Amino acid sequence: MELKDLILTPLFLIIVYLGLYVYRFKHLRNSPLKKYFIPAISLKFFGAIFIGLLYQFYYDGGDTYNYFTHGSEHIWNAFMDSPQKGMGLIFGKAGDYTIDAGEYSGKIWLFRDPKSYMIVRLSAVIGLFTYHTYTLNALIFTLISFTGIWSLFKVFCNISPKNSTFFAYGFLFMPTVIFWGSGLMKDSICFGGLGWFITASYFLFFKKKISLKYIFLFVLGFLTVASIKPYILYSFFIAFGMWLTFTYYNKIRSIPLRFFFMITLLFTGTLVMYLTLNSVTEELTSISNEAQVKYGWIQHVSKKSEGAVYTFSADFDGSLGSFFRLSPEAFFTTWFRPFLWEAHNPLSLLMSLECLIYLFFLIQMLSKIRNYKILTPHQKGTFWMCITYAIIFGIIVGISTGNFGALQRYKVPGMPLLFSAFLLVIYAKKKDSKKQLYKND
Repeated sequence: MELKDLILTPLFLIIVYLGLYVYRFKHLRNSPLKKYFIPAISLKFFGAIFIGLLYQFYYDGGDTYNYFTHGSEHIWNAFMDSPQKGMGLIFGKAGDYTIDAGEYSGKIWLFRDPKSYMIVRLSAVIGLFTYHTYTLNALIFTLISFTGIWSLFKVFCNISPKNSTFFAYGFLFMPTVIFWGSGLMKDSICFGGLGWFITASYFLFFKKKISLKYIFLFVLGFLTVASIKPYILYSFFIAFGMWLTFTYYNKIRSIPLRFFFMITLLFTGTLVMYLTLNSVTEELTSISNEAQVKYGWIQHVSKKSEGAVYTFSADFDGSLGSFFRLSPEAFFTTWFRPFLWEAHNPLSLLMSLECLIYLFFLIQMLSKIRNYKILTPHQKGTFWMCITYAIIFGIIVGISTGNFGALQRYKVPGMPLLFSAFLLVIYAKKKDSKKQLYKND
């Protein structure tokens, strides 16, 4: 962070908050969700700035630095030298050193990694409008991400209105989601992209609102996540099938039609699951290889975290068999570790406490599982979507990470959905309104 951060950030925040208050007045004036809007985005902004300070003064570098200082800053310099060179780096192919900007592309650490370079490109584009100021870039990343998170939060409030207070905690106020789901990071953009994708899926496939707005959000969310962390989509494909199945199955009155529906679903589901899991293992192998390249950095972070590395009973060898063998350990590690005695600093202690909360809610859900019967068909579908996504996503990030510090960040796009699954059962109400209470503006 530099002097321009201190000068430009307050001016930027004044303009942004004026816009946020105008939006709240126009679209949330009579909404019960109005009270969450400004506090939620304010905490996200705080998280974005905190993460930047943490990486600068505690970790002495890291992903956000790689995207900005060792990434988009060189594109900015290229643009100042020659706009043609800068545009070539923004729109050129990752790893293509034939671009007429070799003196700059050679300095970009992530130039050969297409997925990471997408974040560098986006930061460079935003930097053209922020005088390439880190804090402003981080806050704009956070604002973009928040649009998807807020939309997804409203979708769940539509599905189960009486749980809106609990959903607010899961989507907006959970400490890990606030800090690691903000700032100039892959995770913040992917979480926002997933929010756009699920929101659009909800309105297109369940509310039958076919409009350009939701088609655009569907495509934008899909492309955003697919270009950065495709395994998030792989996790969601099977979950989406569960969402459709449990929502519509009980609405089919005819027994022959139900039978045909189940046979068709079984065949297509098996095919999709096979193709998805094959893609997952390929993606995991790629992630594992990338982790080996970053081994030195992981060890550095682990030392800062005083021993945050975890291992399983066997290594992942890239096969489906290995994936299934490690699945129970990986799932448990992602959602319920580190234990309190594995926490060695304030951040890992916070992570441990959140894992305890998740374990408590899991036990609560299992003790009240009979409440599942009183859920509406769409709530049942949503429950199974969340659980399925959390299981597959949790296994993938658990196997591929190997470090509690990184795991805390990587699991952010799944945390609110698993928490929501718990809430749907624990606080199920017989008279929970089916009416859509909140407009998705």
